Amino acid sequence: MPHSSGGGSHSGGSHSSSSYSGGSSGRSTPAVYRSYHSGTRRYVYYQNNRPYYYYSTEKVEEPSKATLPLLIVLFIVAILISIPLWTLIVDTPQKLEMDYDTNIVIADNLDIMTEAEESELSMKLKEFQDVTGITPAVLTVSNDEWKPYYEGLENYAYDYYVNAFSDEKHWLIVYSTDSGTKFEDWYWEGMQGDSTDYIITSSVVDRFNDVMQKELTTRTKYSVKDSISDSFSEVLPTIMDKSIDWEFVILMVVVDGFVLIFFISQIISTKTAKKRSNSYACKTSKEQPIEDTCSYCGGVYVHGIHISCPHCGAPIVALKRKDEQAGLNPDLY
Repeated sequence: MPHSSGGGSHSGGSHSSSSYSGGSSGRSTPAVYRSYHSGTRRYVYYQNNRPYYYYSTEKVEEPSKATLPLLIVLFIVAILISIPLWTLIVDTPQKLEMDYDTNIVIADNLDIMTEAEESELSMKLKEFQDVTGITPAVLTVSNDEWKPYYEGLENYAYDYYVNAFSDEKHWLIVYSTDSGTKFEDWYWEGMQGDSTDYIITSSVVDRFNDVMQKELTTRTKYSVKDSISDSFSEVLPTIMDKSIDWEFVILMVVVDGFVLIFFISQIISTKTAKKRSNSYACKTSKEQPIEDTCSYCGGVYVHGIHISCPHCGAPIVALKRKDEQAGLNPDLY
């Protein structure tokens, strides 16, 4: 369906286009904390000859061996999907097929343009049509034609478009006024068919609208015909040039960034879970655990939960005997 390409008024300035276009999840691992929470207990695992602690309601289970390969495969699939989307950041406009009613309409119901002006404007509109395949149309109406019946000129322009054209390849420019002499209450609105979106882009309409609004406001220098014609002249030289869609670039960067962060976090989480799955329940959760050092490998371990060094496998009995010989009660540990 057609949609606004923006417009403006004498009192309100210009405006841009108005149309440019869970449930709960389960955990694969229990909740893990760095500090004590009510109902949790302390677990310890070892890496690089030193202990690492975490708190949870239960021991973290080892993730499936298929988890990491599956994440890598899904990441590769996401990249393969993203690559063709990145090619869309370059807009390459293609002239529309002129397989519709291409008669150029200038309906000057207000009779504010002379025959010579209409002829000149028609030539400019034809030039635009030859370059883009889009058929422009111009309509001038009185404010009384739409103000009592529509919320705004945009609604009137939409209604006129769908009744006048059976395709999505027109660009309708509507100019409305009360012909006042002290303060002329004029409005204008653009209405473009959906098929024109890849040619009449947001950057194109911004340039068109800027010239249109500026020249209509400076009516001592420009006529309505001049304003419309000059606006088309502004966009014609580059309208079919390749351009980068920066809004799409930003969207792709944001989406790919979230995807990358998600997969990195999942991979890190999987590797961390694998480490934590080789953990031991500590005897204390709130009190500071007592750490000891293996006399064979120098690795640090939590005292009282091992019968052999978790790093090198050496028996801890010998260390226990040393404690007894020193008059220490190992049960206190």
